[in-house]
Amino acid sequence: MKKVIFAVALSMSLNVFAEQNTIDSITLAANNMQMENLANLAAQSSGYDQAFAQYKLAVAFMVKQNYDKLQEHLTVSAAILEQQLATNSDDAECMVLLVQVYSLHIGFAHDKAQELGPKMQELLTKANQLAPNNPRLQLVHGIIKYHTPVVYGGNKQVAVALFNQAINNYPDDVNSGYHWGYDEAYIWRGLAKVERGDTQGALADFNRAVEINPNSNWAKGLIAQNSASL
Repeated sequence: MKKVIFAVALSMSLNVFAEQNTIDSITLAANNMQMENLANLAAQSSGYDQAFAQYKLAVAFMVKQNYDKLQEHLTVSAAILEQQLATNSDDAECMVLLVQVYSLHIGFAHDKAQELGPKMQELLTKANQLAPNNPRLQLVHGIIKYHTPVVYGGNKQVAVALFNQAINNYPDDVNSGYHWGYDEAYIWRGLAKVERGDTQGALADFNRAVEINPNSNWAKGLIAQNSASL
């Protein structure tokens, strides 16, 4: 019996490791703007991993200012995640990524706000009930609070508090199989510090982001930009 339990536990561990390998590969390809590699990873994966790859492709096309492709990949990512949630309505990880996908979609298609805004709020509320200490939930919620106008519920102080919570919770998330965004939490907190005029504090956060993810060209660019202003 003990051998069976051990075998099941090992199998579960290997499955998580495999999922994390895919997430890491997608993140690395996105950091280096390897579009063909990202597209291949999206084609070769399924479920959450495929949705994550499609989301990262959307972000890459946003950087390239190709907004038609941005929306195309966001639509594909959303469809995959919505299907996942139709199968498992308590999948907090899918909820969090779907909120991020919806949020980016609204940012470049404002007419979608009336349709997607309430869905985002419903997903955030349910995800928080299911996994209140999920650092990706806190990161994504913080980004939304940071960008939303005050009249519509935005609050940059709340956003920073959410980034702090995410930073505190990410170390315990390493073996989740969904571990992404740790460096981004520091980047977003650093951006908030830049806005407050705390360049030294921001640089400390950007440098920490590079320690976590040496391939973060975003963090490296922000270091160069803000070092020049000192």
